[in-house]
Parts: sequence; C-alpha cells; structure tokens
Amino acid sequence: MAEKSTLYRTLAAILLLSDPSNLSDRFTHIAWERKVEKRLASDNKRTGRNGFGGVRVGRVERCVALGFAFFLLLSRTCRIGLKLPLSETRQSATLNPTYVPPESVVVGKRRIAGAPVALVVLLLISIASIASFPPVAAAQQENSSPAALVIEPDAQFSFAMKHFDSAQYFRAIDEFERFAHFFPDDPRVDRALYNTGQAWYAAGRFRQAEASFRQVVERDRDRELVVKSYFRLSETFAALQDYAAAQSILKYVEETAPEPVVRDEARYRSGWLHLRQEQFEAAKTRFGAVEEQNRDRFRIAVLEAELNRDPLYPKKDPRVAGVLSVVPGAGFAYCGRYRDAAAAFFLNAGLILAAAESFDSGNEALGAVVSFVAAGFYGGNIYGAVSSAHKYNRTSRSRFLEDLRSRAEVTLSLAPTGQGVMVGLKYAFP
Repeated sequence: MAEKSTLYRTLAAILLLSDPSNLSDRFTHIAWERKVEKRLASDNKRTGRNGFGGVRVGRVERCVALGFAFFLLLSRTCRIGLKLPLSETRQSATLNPTYVPPESVVVGKRRIAGAPVALVVLLLISIASIASFPPVAAAQQENSSPAALVIEPDAQFSFAMKHFDSAQYFRAIDEFERFAHFFPDDPRVDRALYNTGQAWYAAGRFRQAEASFRQVVERDRDRELVVKSYFRLSETFAALQDYAAAQSILKYVEETAPEPVVRDEARYRSGWLHLRQEQFEAAKTRFGAVEEQNRDRFRIAVLEAELNRDPLYPKKDPRVAGVLSVVPGAGFAYCGRYRDAAAAFFLNAGLILAAAESFDSGNEALGAVVSFVAAGFYGGNIYGAVSSAHKYNRTSRSRFLEDLRSRAEVTLSLAPTGQGVMVGLKYAFP
C-alpha cells in the first residue's frame, strides 16, 4: 500500500508543479491525496489484500504511470503559461495597432518560453520518483504465502510406527499409506504395506488386511515380507472362517518355497487349522509331515502325544442325554448341571401331580390346561439336556485346544533373507 500511495503522491506533485500559477490549490491537492489514501485503506480492510483492490505495483504499472504523468505534464504545461488576462491583451492591441506580443507570450495559446526547461526538470523528477520504488511485489507475495511442509521419509516412518506401537491402528494406517504414497521408491515401502495389513488385522478389518498383504505379495520385492504376508493371509482367511482359502495358501507356500524351514512352517500352520476345524486325524497327518530336522523346533512330539490320547477331551453323548431326560432332570445331571437338573425335576413333577389331581377331582378343564403347560416344560427338559451335552463338548474342546496351544504351539517368525534364514521362536515351557 505504501508503494501505491507514493505513486499517487508523485502524480499529485506533478500536477501541482505543472500549474505554478495555481498554488492556491495546494490544499485541494492534499485533500485529494488523503482521500485516495483513505480509499486504499478501506479497500485493504474489506478485501484483506495489499494495494488498491489487491493489485500490486510492478514495473508495468510504473511505466504506465510515467506515461500518464508525462501526458498530463505536457498538456497542462502547454496550456497554462503566465495566464495573462485576455481582456488586457486585447486592450493593448486596440490602443496600439502596431503592438506585437513578446516572444515569450502567445495570447491565444498562453505559452511561455521557459516551458521546455520546466518540462525537462519535472520529467526527471517523475522518473527518479517512480524508479525509486522498490520491487517488493514478489517479496510480499512470497512472504504472504504459507510455508511449505517438508516430509522426511525417516520422520514419517517413525511417526507411523509410533502410532502402531501405541495401538492407534487407524492413525498408523493413515501414516503408513502416506509414507508409501510420498516415497514410493523407499526400500521400506513393503514394510509399510505389511504393517498396514497388521494394523487392519488388529483392528478387526480383515478384508482390508487381506488387500494390504496381497499388495506385498504382488510387489514381490522383499522375500522376508512376502513369506510373512502369505502366512498372514492364511490367518486372515481363517479369521473370516474361510478355511479352504487359508489351506490353499499354505499348500502353495509348501509347494513353492525352496527353504525347508518355510515349508515345515506351512505344514505346521496347516495342522493347526485342521485342529480349529476339529479334524484331528488330518492335523496329525500335517504335523507328521514336518521334516525331522525341524520337529524339535515345532514341538511335534508334544503335539502327537496329545493328539494320540483317547479320548482327546471329555465328551458327552447328546443322544444319551436325551434318553436320560425321560426322567426330568436326569439329562442335566448327566452333563454336570445339577442345579438345572433339580429345578427341572421338581417343576415337572409338580405340574404332573397338579394335572393328575385336577383330573381326579373331576375338573377336566383345569387338568387339560395344566397338562398342556406340563408338556411344554417336559419337552424343554429334553431339549435342554441335549443342548447341554453339545455345549459341554464345545467347552471341553476349547479347553483342550487352549491347553494344547499353551503347551505345544510355537509362535514363529520365519523368513529367508539375503544371507540365510531369519528365525523368531516363542513358546511356553511346560
């Protein structure tokens, strides 16, 4: 704005100096100058920009202003001169027909001989004033623009890992994806994609986790992460209850991996998937396929010993529970639910006695209603006993698998590297 105001002041000075005989208008010029400044301040406040209407003064504007000032100076200087009164000049000509105006005065045009000198002086003043404007438009524009945000790959990856380690999975996902987007050639991109899948899996978004692990597999740049992604894909499909897809991935790894330890891990994981489906014979077969050199690492002897027990875990036959329920409560007692057995026995016995008493007293209508209610409770007694047997088996199987997992499952992190195989091993000692 200061630059613009200086321009208007220069123009006002040129107009004032170009009319030396009209110095009485000085205060008028000052008032006009202040009015211009107020207008500029009002526009700045309204638009929030520098200069009149947000326009900055550059070299083009200076040239235009210079030409405009020169034009006004030339036109006004050639017209004002000494401002001799017209009536006085005509009177001199009338009284003296031979009167010739001085060379310095031409009555019709009001021209003075010193006008070229004044023109040159004022022109030099205007050039010096306009040329002295500092070229600050670019600097102001640069200073007004916000500072650029610089993202460093190390800082970005560390920031994402910070969220991941603190279990803020969705924030970690955003930061890992941002890292992969801005630094596609960084060698840690596969790690970022793999960690993205891990975060999706931990957050329970298994479809998104599948997509992230598949990206790592399709890129096929980091062999270690590719193998891990295959195993995590099998776990993701298992979490989605798609055991066939999980088994097919493990079979592919077993058939294509050149490293024996990776093939044996695929067999080991396949056996555990069979255990989750209660396919115990198939699980024993897969565990038995592990090569001798890796049997101790995967604790195959402990697994086979547990799976060869007969029975593997306590079971209740639902058919036996249903037959025993002919006597109310006996099926519940067979499944170990003694409180339910006592409640079923006394409730059904009371309803049966009430129905018999109603019929003996000749109140057939009441006897029919009580018998109908007793029949419902009696059927519920049988259904409850059968359901209790199934529930008992599920609970017993879950306890067996938990106990087996705590004593025999090995948590592995196996993958080949450029110089060999990296093995991470974790298991509980009995």
